[in-house]
Amino acid sequence: MFICPVCGYKYLQNIPRNCEVCNWNLELTEIHPEQLDWAIETWKNLGDLQGKRKRKRVTVADLLPKINAIESELTAAKIERENLRNQLDWVLYYIETINPEQVTETLSKMRIWLEDNHAENPPCLRWVWTIQD
Repeated sequence: MFICPVCGYKYLQNIPRNCEVCNWNLELTEIHPEQLDWAIETWKNLGDLQGKRKRKRVTVADLLPKINAIESELTAAKIERENLRNQLDWVLYYIETINPEQVTETLSKMRIWLEDNHAENPPCLRWVWTIQD
């Protein structure tokens, strides 16, 4: 049995020219220790990077629930925007139909009513009456 000195892959028969896993030249007879140490360290770093990349890989299936939630929020926002637009159209239509003299007259009537009502029922007496009831 032969073991690749870089990645540790085990060969039971027929040793290839290059390792099938890390592509290290298995026919080298003289290897400098620094060169082998560098190759082993590089192989480990590559494995670490690939492991991190696999952990971070996100599939469409992972994102589907989030996409569905966002689509639901978007639909609700569209409905709300349409309702607001309808309300605004109604307010604008109502404002266009208002007669300025009628608004002035209505405000005057409300002012008179408030003054009369305030004189008949001072705020502190209304509060006392509410408690006594």
